[in-house]
Amino acid sequence: MDICEHKLECSVYNMASRQLILTYNDFAIECFSKQHYDEAVTLLNKAIKSEKMEKGLYINRGDCFYHMRNLPFALADYKQALELDQCDWSIASRIAVVCCEIGVHYFHEQNLIKAKEYLSDAIDYNPNVSSFYVYRATVFQALKVMVLLCTFTLSHALHYRIFQMQSMTLLMHFI
Repeated sequence: MDICEHKLECSVYNMASRQLILTYNDFAIECFSKQHYDEAVTLLNKAIKSEKMEKGLYINRGDCFYHMRNLPFALADYKQALELDQCDWSIASRIAVVCCEIGVHYFHEQNLIKAKEYLSDAIDYNPNVSSFYVYRATVFQALKVMVLLCTFTLSHALHYRIFQMQSMTLLMHFI
């Protein structure tokens, strides 16, 4: 029934479509509870294809991605859900947790700039978690050490008059 000829038929079609979406979601929740995350994502994809304005579908799929450790996809789904309901604190809290985990990952990869960005985002989404501040302070400390090491290296190069112009130019960026 692609085209509704009568209002009653449209109403029945819309109710059936809504019921199918709810069924997909219910089965996805069942799959999630049994840790069958791939199957849950497949069901939620079908539901989202039909209903793009339901934040709960994005939250549930984001939770699946989170447990699958696919943090970028989890983050994207949580942000989509938050866009649909900007006042939902539980979504903002999920985003904060994912941003923190991504930030810590970047820290361990020595990508301190990305780590700082994601940890700052975590704080922006949920400023009530003290560990977010501790992690970000650790990144700031590492950045400070890197700046000190860079400054030391450049001043050392100046001492030996090796590449004096390039060293002076770079050193001026840190002063």
